[in-house]
Amino acid sequence: MRYFGSKGTSVDQILGLIFPMATTGSLCDPFGGIGVVGSYFKSKGYAVTTGDILNFPHCFQIAKIKLNKIPDFIKLLKAYNLSSFDDLSVVVENDESCKECWFVEDFSRKRNFFTISNAIKIQRWMVNIKKWHDTQMVDELEKSFLLASLINSMDNVANTAGTYYAYLKDFSRKAVRPFKFIFLMPVFSNEECECFRVDAATLLAKKTYDIVYLDPPYNERNYAGYYHLPETIANGEVPISTGKSGIPFGARSYSLFNRRETVAQALETLIEVVNCNVLAFHYADNGLLKDTDIMDIMSVKGSVARHRIDSKGYTTNNMSRTVHTTLYMVSNA
Repeated sequence: MRYFGSKGTSVDQILGLIFPMATTGSLCDPFGGIGVVGSYFKSKGYAVTTGDILNFPHCFQIAKIKLNKIPDFIKLLKAYNLSSFDDLSVVVENDESCKECWFVEDFSRKRNFFTISNAIKIQRWMVNIKKWHDTQMVDELEKSFLLASLINSMDNVANTAGTYYAYLKDFSRKAVRPFKFIFLMPVFSNEECECFRVDAATLLAKKTYDIVYLDPPYNERNYAGYYHLPETIANGEVPISTGKSGIPFGARSYSLFNRRETVAQALETLIEVVNCNVLAFHYADNGLLKDTDIMDIMSVKGSVARHRIDSKGYTTNNMSRTVHTTLYMVSNA
């Protein structure tokens, strides 16, 4: 799934800078997003703890970081007297009981986010996952795994340029492909990993970590608005969709890191509660915080080293774009 601020093209560089200071141990990523950095460090043997305030990234973190393998879904398959999840997929996709619901109406007929046939299939999965959880055929971890897999599969046929803030005028080649439900693949590790739906300061105050990796929003774009539809699905809500994008009322909440007047205080608050040996703060060069402000705030933890990281950035087309970022690091913080 395409996601603002994803560090998929720079995780090797991040590890290369952190590894000499902490070859193993615990890492906390309180702005964990869809789990790109966390799952990568998990694959390298670190005990990872992640957080996010939105539910759909939390589901991704559960699927990729908390879990070590695809769930067995024993109770669910037994309830349907089936031997495999593939058989269950056939049952869901032929479920005629949820053919015309809010998702089809709001995000296919009124707004061309999906073709009608794909929207019907996605709606069927949404309805059945909720039913399975409500009737205790799947537990919380299984539900999160299924929702993350659904949202990721849905994104593969979304008629968007990458977010759910707008849809394309004409259906793209991607959007006309048939929807297919595909499992996300968890990353295996012998280390116990944890994922929390909580704000960064609360998560960081819980315990001491070997490494803390901070990757907050760096501009005024709020994730809750741009990814309102995945969040609605993860929350199991029936929204009152508004405007061209279908953003529900109340979905435009902002982080303190999204506002120029509050971002410095927000970082200061985080730094105050951090307890770790290695502190890394990753920020875009064109972010709301100035380099001098970051250096001043982080220097309370020790001597700060800057490391330049250039990577491929988020775009709304197929053109490549280089993002210039800096990893600010303090050892023995």
